Amino acid sequence: MAQQLSTYSATSAHTPVIVSKQYIEQQARAALRKGTPLEQALPYPADSAAGMHFAATYLIGAQAHAKAASSARTQPQPAALAA
Repeated sequence: MAQQLSTYSATSAHTPVIVSKQYIEQQARAALRKGTPLEQALPYPADSAAGMHFAATYLIGAQAHAKAASSARTQPQPAALAA
């Protein structure tokens, strides 16, 4: 799998730019931690490979966070176990 993805320059849609997947993933996780909505956080054109990878990383992270939060709410609390 490619470790770098292409997108477009912020100053010119005709200038290709190569961005590492690791950097894109770091950006997506940071945006998620800050609570920035995906539409505002997306730093790449949505139809570029980099934009799609950012969105996928963000959404997978959001889903995992929601699942963990839901699981934590349904787990019995230690005090309830002792009663």
